[in-house]
Amino acid sequence: MLLKDTIKLYYVCFMEKLLKILHKNNMKWKIEHYRIRGMVIGEGTKIYSTLSTREAYLIKLGRNVTIASSANLVTHDNSVSKIFENASDLVGEICIGDNCFIGAYSTILPGVTIGRNTICILRR
Repeated sequence: MLLKDTIKLYYVCFMEKLLKILHKNNMKWKIEHYRIRGMVIGEGTKIYSTLSTREAYLIKLGRNVTIASSANLVTHDNSVSKIFENASDLVGEICIGDNCFIGAYSTILPGVTIGRNTICILRR
């Protein structure tokens, strides 16, 4: 990451935290933070969950996508190597089409593509 991008990332993180403290809408800053880290995000997208991944560049979100709180987008998974001796890590791109809703506590795994106009919810 270039120095200019690092400084911009720190500024965006600072503004995001400041707006949270002031109870202001920080969606714009959160989206900008994810874009700086490499995520492709379409217009009108809202992210209410904290997406923590080192491979943000593997996530592509279409236009008007909503990701509810506590949803997870997993781009890197090591669990298969615990079961199979010769298995490697799973790493894959996540693509979510336009006009999708990802519900609370949903988990999207590596290599998943979700088509347009889809609702994903966790059913208990």
